[in-house]
Amino acid sequence: MIGEEIGPVCSPEYLLRNPMKSTSDLKSSRILGTATRKGAWEEWFLAVGDKIPEIQIAEEYEHFYLMLQAATFGAGVAMAPHYLVQREVNAGHLVAPFGFAPGPHRLQLWIAHHLRQNPGVKTLAGWIEAKMVEAV
Repeated sequence: MIGEEIGPVCSPEYLLRNPMKSTSDLKSSRILGTATRKGAWEEWFLAVGDKIPEIQIAEEYEHFYLMLQAATFGAGVAMAPHYLVQREVNAGHLVAPFGFAPGPHRLQLWIAHHLRQNPGVKTLAGWIEAKMVEAV
């Protein structure tokens, strides 16, 4: 089991057009949300010890990947787990103006009891566990 870090991300171009120096600047930003984690923004504000401002989700997507694609193309600011955007941030396609903070969610690999001794499953589980540790 590993912890999850979360933080707001946007395209570098969006940040140039909409500078964010403090979290209060998010009130005037175009906020993107996802139906799979409706409380993500509140969770992040609590994680960074900020009071939860009255922000409005401008556009909500069904899945994280759709929301993150919209953020990459400059549609606004998305709240994302670090492990989902690490490559895009490293490549410069997304920026995290406030970094990432430990959130309330944990990732855990679960394997059905009857499959735990299967050599192929053990190999796959070892690979997944190594990737989970790399992502932290």
